Amino acid sequence: MADPRACVAAGWARPERGKVKINVDAGVKEGVGTSWGIVCRGADGMMLWGATIQARALYHPTLVEAVAILSGLQEAASRGIRRLIVEEDCEVVIEDLKKRRTGRNDIFLVYYDILKLCRRFDDVSFSFVRRSWNKVAHGYAHVLSWEEGRRSWEGVFPPSITALADADLINT
Repeated sequence: MADPRACVAAGWARPERGKVKINVDAGVKEGVGTSWGIVCRGADGMMLWGATIQARALYHPTLVEAVAILSGLQEAASRGIRRLIVEEDCEVVIEDLKKRRTGRNDIFLVYYDILKLCRRFDDVSFSFVRRSWNKVAHGYAHVLSWEEGRRSWEGVFPPSITALADADLINT
């Protein structure tokens, strides 16, 4: 039996059977706006759905990373997903959520909404991943053409995103 740590060392790792993995990423493009990407993949590594949200508003990058997680959880809940792993490449947000940190600024209001939404799932965990292991969500947030609003895909995905997802599977 293969050592599961070997998969993690190589890059993106498939979730265990019975769970899905949601990877999210966000960014701010100065002078343009804010964007975040979400991808949901099953235990076979195949993409189930993905989305990008792009807005003209400029927010602090850490806040947008938290909003990306909230959006991913909202999408998962609306699809009836019950067991999931959320991966993000912003370590401070992941650690804050794991520690259930509270405070009085905007990001903590988003954390509150995330943790409240987590009650709708049977099992949800948060993990920090390196950006190089989060390529598909990064692609949804940064690679696709900039177009204000929300776009989503299920079944058929943009070729640039499919190429990123296929490259991940080579390592798993």
